[in-house]
Amino acid sequence: MLNNRSSENLATRQADITVKYRWRSRFVFGLYVLAMASLVLRAAWLQFNQDPRLLKQLTRQHRETVSIDIARGRILDRRGEILASSAPVKSIALDLKLFKPNPVALASLAKVLDIPLSSLSKKVIKHPDSRYLLIKRRVSPAQASKVKALGYKGIVIDQRYDRYYPSGESSGHLVGFIDNAGHGKAGVEQIFDEMLQSQPGSYIVSRDLKRHRLENIKEIEPVRGGQDIVLGIDQRLQYRAYSELKRTMMHHQAKAASFVMLDINTGEILALANLPVFNPNDKTDRQYKRYRNRAITDVFEPGSTIKPFTIACALQAGVIWPDSEFDTAPGYMRVGRNRVRDTHNYKRLDTSGVLRKSSNVGTTQIALELEPKTLWDCFHRLQFDQKTNVDFPGAAAGSLPAYQGWGQFEQATHSFGYGLNTTLIQLAHAYAAIANNGMAPELSLLKQDTTRYTKMLSEKTADTLLHMMEQVVSVEGTARRARIPGYRVAGKTGTVRKTNVSGGYSRDNHLSLFVGIVPVEKPRFVAAVLVDDPQENGYYGGVVAAPVFANVMKQALLMYGISPDKIDNNPGDIPVTIASNAFDSH
Repeated sequence: MLNNRSSENLATRQADITVKYRWRSRFVFGLYVLAMASLVLRAAWLQFNQDPRLLKQLTRQHRETVSIDIARGRILDRRGEILASSAPVKSIALDLKLFKPNPVALASLAKVLDIPLSSLSKKVIKHPDSRYLLIKRRVSPAQASKVKALGYKGIVIDQRYDRYYPSGESSGHLVGFIDNAGHGKAGVEQIFDEMLQSQPGSYIVSRDLKRHRLENIKEIEPVRGGQDIVLGIDQRLQYRAYSELKRTMMHHQAKAASFVMLDINTGEILALANLPVFNPNDKTDRQYKRYRNRAITDVFEPGSTIKPFTIACALQAGVIWPDSEFDTAPGYMRVGRNRVRDTHNYKRLDTSGVLRKSSNVGTTQIALELEPKTLWDCFHRLQFDQKTNVDFPGAAAGSLPAYQGWGQFEQATHSFGYGLNTTLIQLAHAYAAIANNGMAPELSLLKQDTTRYTKMLSEKTADTLLHMMEQVVSVEGTARRARIPGYRVAGKTGTVRKTNVSGGYSRDNHLSLFVGIVPVEKPRFVAAVLVDDPQENGYYGGVVAAPVFANVMKQALLMYGISPDKIDNNPGDIPVTIASNAFDSH
């Protein structure tokens, strides 16, 4: 009986234990199932409700913005010859998350790139977490290959663009250059910077842990290429003008020189050359005094090149006529307490003779027939005190003193080009009015077929003056060396005494000038030449500047197929007398 009870108690205890452990296992299993369900639910929640902080961190680790560089627009001459273009070059950068800047690696990289190891080390230390640390721009293909051959992780070789100027120094002052940021800083590059400027593109890429690109994710900024600019410049004439100025400067040991050539029909600037030279490919010599365009930025007293306009003003006012005569004997005249002189005693001259011989005395007599306001108004209409419409960096306006302050002597000196200032391009523009029946074309750096005009002189006055100026370029005139075989040429010389430090006029320093029009029968081209301070082999405008005009124009007439308008015009070798003068006029 006892044993049966013991067995029953044992069975009961075992059943209790079994129930207890079954409950525990079920409880543990329930916890496990609950934990797994929680993880699944958490994963699902994270999948559809991602933490922005985690997303930002993931994006930072595996995605980046990549820029796409693109070429700046080209600058072309009227025939499509390249004056400025962009070519692809390599740049070297470092991803310092992958690149290990140990001394050996840095020394190897510095040696290949030919940069100081100290500056490279400082740059790396200063930006230890940079994913794109630019080390060197404009790396040659050979250097880029050597860098790649080093085999270091984290070296980034990018393609960018550099600016090249194939025409070099012959058109450097005209074309200008760009700075390291890719913006125009002088010349055409600056004027048309917005049009030439390209818009780099960018997009997001996905990378793995080793920085390998996996895919392009999204375009952020579309690429926009720069617009090409087609100038009115003819590089053939530009180079010829540059070469002639260079030869002339050497022969006459001059300080500087400038040349401007215009197409009368369209107002296009066909050539715009200056010396001393400036080469835009040389990044070490970019000082304003070197790259300024003297033909547009520098003002000067125009001397006798203003005389045609003094005569034009008097003709239009009706105070003189083409056959009016002036007694210039004995070669000088008193104006108040001062004296105006000629180089010779030309005695009696008609109006054409005054211009042909460049008589200061005759020009003074003509000017004094006018009221000061009348002469001032006429010069103002000719825009000598205004900038041209060419918006060139540093462009200057001439100066024309107020007529209220003119005495007779001031009126006389203004009439033959002293006491007022202009630029070479302004002077050429005014002569274009003489060549085009009194209508001056609006100037343009860009190639164009038509233009607008401004009336400066009457048609009759312009025609009369043009034929008077043809006599200047004759055996008896001051511009004999401007003649071109087969063509009728009109023009005017100028030899201007420069001011010295004391405020007076130097006897040893001059500006030599010539402005000409060709062909007279049907004018097409105007060109103005200035040579600053010639010291050897003469200094008169007819000796120094006129031959530059003739040599450039010979090529222009041939290239543009301009028919000759004169059968017999062989200048030969004509001696030119050099003389001294208080106010040099030739």
